[in-house]
Amino acid sequence: MARKGAFENNYDDYTVEVATNILNKTGDGISEIFSLKLDKFKQLKFQLLKSKMQKDIFYDGTIYTGSAGMALYYLMQGIRKPDNPEYLQTAAKYIDVQNLKGRRISFLCGDAGPLAIATIIAYKLGSTRPETLPDYETLAQSKQRCHSTKSTFTPI
Repeated sequence: MARKGAFENNYDDYTVEVATNILNKTGDGISEIFSLKLDKFKQLKFQLLKSKMQKDIFYDGTIYTGSAGMALYYLMQGIRKPDNPEYLQTAAKYIDVQNLKGRRISFLCGDAGPLAIATIIAYKLGSTRPETLPDYETLAQSKQRCHSTKSTFTPI
């Protein structure tokens, strides 16, 4: 059998109606229909990430590829929706400052990012923070040590 020269297109052909479903009527933002599709997609991918990829998330504590990235997501949700404290509590579950390596100062791939996020979470939670998360002052001092010298930093 001869091979086809192109992939089969599973999507609807372009029409003006399809294109206008993405933007709102004024053209300065996304439409409600498209926003609902994005939210549904985000929830499905987030469920996959939380349920089937736990060992991959907790392999390292960095923001870029590890659990601190999830903590950053929940922290940002908690900042956007301050009336729901569960976001900050969930962010605190994902942050792990006990297993920092003490080698890299990079925000995304090193210790500085998780320490900064943990500091903000501890500050915002105050006395309601979990016992696994050190208090704000301890985290702030660790962050200062991390930035002042690379070789003498010791994780909490």
